Amino acid sequence: MRLNKKLVLIFIILILSSCTDKNEDLPVDFTLVVENRSDSTLTMSLFYNNLGTREFFQEVRLEASESYRCKYKQEVFTGLHGCLDSNTRGIDSVSLVFSDNKGYICVDKLLSDQELCFKDKYLFGGPDSFESLGDNTFRVSITQEDFENALELPE
Repeated sequence: MRLNKKLVLIFIILILSSCTDKNEDLPVDFTLVVENRSDSTLTMSLFYNNLGTREFFQEVRLEASESYRCKYKQEVFTGLHGCLDSNTRGIDSVSLVFSDNKGYICVDKLLSDQELCFKDKYLFGGPDSFESLGDNTFRVSITQEDFENALELPE
C-alpha cells in the first residue's frame, strides 16, 4: 500500500512539473537576412499570390556585400514567406537577377517546380534551410559561385 501511495505521489509531481503557463504558439519575432556575397549587383523582386494572380510586392537592389533584412512575427520561421505584412498570404516567389541579367527565379515548392532556382538553397523553408545567427535570426548568402552558375532567364 505504501508503494502505491509513493507511485501516485511521484506521478502527481511529474504531471504538475510538466505543466507550463508559457504559450508556445505565441508569435515570435524572426529576422531573415539575404546577403549578397557576390561581386555583382543583385536585384531581388518579391511577389505574392493574390487569388491566382501574381502580384509584385517589393524590389530590392543589393550591391556587393549588402544585405536585405526582413523582420516578422509568426508562430514558426517560414523563410521569405513571412516577409509580407499580411496574415492571409506571404511571399511565394522571388527573382534574383545579377548585373549580367542572369539569375534565378524561385517559387515555393508547393506551387511550382524549381527548375530556375538554386539547386542548394530553398528560400521558403524553415530554419533548416538557412544559416542560424542566433536570436531567431537566419541568413541565406548569395555567393560568387551563385553568380557564376546563374541561369539565363526568360524575358
